[in-house]
Amino acid sequence: MNGSVLAPAAAAAPTGVVASPRVPLGVITVAGRAWRYPFTPEDVLWTARFIVGEAGGRDNRENRAVIWAMLNRYALFTYRVHRSFQAFIRAYSTTLQPVLNSKGAARRHMHSASFVHTGGEYPEQARPRGRVPCGQLRRHLVLQRTAWSALPLQARQLALQALSGQSANPGIGNASEFAETGVYYHDRYQRRPSYDEWVRFSQDFPRSAGKAWTWIGPVEGLTQYRNNTFYLANRARHLPAGAVRVVPPAATAEEAELAPTGTAQTPVNRGSQAYVRWVQGALNQILGLRLATDGVAGAQTSSAIRGFQQRQKLKADGIVGPKTEAALRAALTGSGGRPNNATPLAVAAPSGGACEVINRFDFDRPDIKLDAHHQGQVRRIAQRLVDVSRGAPAPLPARVIGHTDNAGTETYNERLGLQRAEQVRRALPQTMEQIQVGSSRRVTFLPAETRGEREPAPGATNAAEHRRVQVCFPSNPSPVPPRPLPVTHTIRVVVKSFIARIGPRIGAPTCSMILPVPIPIPLPVPLVTTPQMRLRALATATDAQFSENPLTDRKDKAYRLFSACTFTVACLDGKLVSFRPSILDRDAGQEGRIQAPPLVPISFKTTRTGPSSFSFSWEIKGRPHPSVEPGFQLICSRSSVFIWHTIQGNIDCSGPTPRVTTLLGGSRFPSHRVFVNGVPDRSLAQGVLTNLWHSHPSDATLVQ
Repeated sequence: MNGSVLAPAAAAAPTGVVASPRVPLGVITVAGRAWRYPFTPEDVLWTARFIVGEAGGRDNRENRAVIWAMLNRYALFTYRVHRSFQAFIRAYSTTLQPVLNSKGAARRHMHSASFVHTGGEYPEQARPRGRVPCGQLRRHLVLQRTAWSALPLQARQLALQALSGQSANPGIGNASEFAETGVYYHDRYQRRPSYDEWVRFSQDFPRSAGKAWTWIGPVEGLTQYRNNTFYLANRARHLPAGAVRVVPPAATAEEAELAPTGTAQTPVNRGSQAYVRWVQGALNQILGLRLATDGVAGAQTSSAIRGFQQRQKLKADGIVGPKTEAALRAALTGSGGRPNNATPLAVAAPSGGACEVINRFDFDRPDIKLDAHHQGQVRRIAQRLVDVSRGAPAPLPARVIGHTDNAGTETYNERLGLQRAEQVRRALPQTMEQIQVGSSRRVTFLPAETRGEREPAPGATNAAEHRRVQVCFPSNPSPVPPRPLPVTHTIRVVVKSFIARIGPRIGAPTCSMILPVPIPIPLPVPLVTTPQMRLRALATATDAQFSENPLTDRKDKAYRLFSACTFTVACLDGKLVSFRPSILDRDAGQEGRIQAPPLVPISFKTTRTGPSSFSFSWEIKGRPHPSVEPGFQLICSRSSVFIWHTIQGNIDCSGPTPRVTTLLGGSRFPSHRVFVNGVPDRSLAQGVLTNLWHSHPSDATLVQ
């Protein structure tokens, strides 16, 4: 705001002590504790110096959070050590220490021309590294002697607001610790982190630094990613949220100094809370905003003032001086003393046109999110542009304007708003092409624009609604009825190969080998000497162990071979819109206590066969465990060690629901069955057992 909320300060005494400002100071308290501390003028002076030395003298949300963290630390922990708040911050801040507390800092600067020797030396450590004289940097000593009136206006304003209860906690709760974790990350990895890397690093920072802290997480309006990251000391976790309060002084007679709103009388004190409330009320009435009339000249109020000044062609500095005040009064009174019918600041839509909005961008991020909210807004605007531009005699111009909330500096927000607009300007033509090929050529997207924080969203109820991008284009066609959406179906196809009961269907071996002596085989069968007898013994043992007959498509090991694929199919008006197969799932069954080797895929293919259908096919093979194979070789020598199955199918969207047809094939032993969505569709009965010794004509390793 214009000038400070302070009355003009008297010249500072040489010692740096100032006369008390005319605005009373507050009292800091902690919930559930009898302790209380009333702030003093020296606290205000040293807090302002702290803001200059540690934060460049700026008044923004990040620096308010730092001040609140210092208030929390003093009220919760260090009040026992330091009898005053100014003593605490002078001991804490390197810039305010009469002599550098850190010997290491003194060692780094001791040979600099700006290092002032204050007398004496730091004590020697266990491992002496040379003598280090006590001292402080000259610029810090100058700051410590700077009079109140010579300190920057914003630093004085922020210090007084913080210590008089006029600065609300910016969302850090009881956090009392902070660190620039982005800088620590850069020092460790020699690059700036991405946002996700910074989050993980910030969460882990207390553990790696040996601190009993917990990160407070993202806070609306605080750019911890680029500034300080705030932590809650674990010993304060039991306290209620917002346990530390700065209780404002009792109401004063200040309100009487202000004449009724809209009169020509000039308020006596432009820095008073009453005057700030009058400015906030005037801005709400003129611009249609919803500023809190709390008498606190925060970032939102300053942003609204700049917007009003730009509108009135005044210097947009966010300060209410005599010219801005006169413009406010003129806008309030208008003609005949009546308020003007002013409208909120907004981007004007083209004649007969409209402005669509994409809002709720993530804090401090320009990216279009992948959630349903952002993607739905982008697609809705792209669809509108496709419809509006259809049949137009010339390409339609479209403006894309980015906006931010009021957290951060004005320059930073101008850049962030432009980045958001550029993201949307790139996404809209791509989405239009997805809706209708060639449609983006009917729209000319003008260069991206930004308004930064200058134009808050009218009627916004939270900061996320200010973080938006407007897309403005001519014409206002009749609403286009929504297009029907494709219907998505899930189709699961499962094939199982299994050994049904063999019984007498064993066949006759083609070999006539008779063993000279009995040789045991790895099956619980009698020792026999002819192939036929050994074949019958194998069949009897196999029936005792297997005799499978799967009736569901469960992956339950009650099979020899298992393969499955799930198809996601989208149909619309009898047409196939899209299809997507899953990865082929395959599994081999158990052979008693032995697990068969993994199955081997032979082929997998899908092909679109028409406007409404596509085909699919796959083939897999599997073999018994190597320890079992000698038993087969004892009956007759064979090369056909792999059984196999193949499936071919077609899925057609031309009916009310997709129709699935299948064609099943496989080795002549064992049986095979295909399931569609859990229901048996067709089966192949197994042949005689001796088929296991008949090789496939095209591949001798496969059973025929």
